Amino acid sequence: MLFIAIKPWGTGHAVLMAAGKVNSPFAVINGDDFYGSQSFKLLFDHLVKLDSSVLNGCLIGYRLKNTLFDHGICVTWHMYIFSENYLEKVTERTHIGKGLDDGIFYTENDKEVRIDGEELVSMNLVGFTPPFFDVLKAGFERFAKANASNLKAEYYLPDAVTQMISQLSVKMPVLETPEMTYGVTYAEDKPIVKEMLAKNGAKNGIYPKKLWV
Repeated sequence: MLFIAIKPWGTGHAVLMAAGKVNSPFAVINGDDFYGSQSFKLLFDHLVKLDSSVLNGCLIGYRLKNTLFDHGICVTWHMYIFSENYLEKVTERTHIGKGLDDGIFYTENDKEVRIDGEELVSMNLVGFTPPFFDVLKAGFERFAKANASNLKAEYYLPDAVTQMISQLSVKMPVLETPEMTYGVTYAEDKPIVKEMLAKNGAKNGIYPKKLWV
């Protein structure tokens, strides 16, 4: 059966488009997030040690308090649950943000649940080996058959990661980074990210003035 889409059906489908073009361990990132140089190095140093022929991966974990802006924008995340430095499962937490008292919370069943901000969370800085494309393909085929007439449906990357862990018993290590991460999701984010790049980037010699040529 042939499935045609006018845009990727979610993050899982977008990554699947690289199948057949990638033959070594690879990274997946969000295009609108700034992860920090240490975080990229942490991921690279792990990926180069992996066997390209064996299904495996890793995930960079950020402390939740290092991912939220002061203006308290609330977002919906697929939050990763960790156990003994390995990814255990994925669960969705909605409207994660800061309250007026700077306390951090997420919303569940229309109620605010307070958390301390020390939790490790994923910002979708993750790495895989090429056999992960087989996991994506199998999951997307099931998804597409169920959603062929729904152009707004999305096949999420975390769904394939969950399958890899729960059904294929892959142990996926979580590597903690000390860095903060910034993303441009809303117009209010732009000046904050620009200030961060100026302060922690060119002035300190961490990043060149022109990040992109």
